[in-house]
Amino acid sequence: MARAKIPDEIRRRIVESVNRAVSLGHTSAAVNLTDLQLDVGIPAPDLELVVKELSSEIKQAGYKLDWDDITSLGINF
Repeated sequence: MARAKIPDEIRRRIVESVNRAVSLGHTSAAVNLTDLQLDVGIPAPDLELVVKELSSEIKQAGYKLDWDDITSLGINF
């Protein structure tokens, strides 16, 4: 059940980071996901699905998403 909430938590963090960056006049935002322990806490196939779905959503919204690794991501707008 907790794993099902991970995509929602990542979305929330993305929105929060983008809003903060926009309010400061920046054209990019960084999202730290280290505390979610995605690199050890989720089976690889499940994690790949989460990354694929979130990446698609963000790109459809007009943002460029760059996963630095599974613990952080950058968003350009």
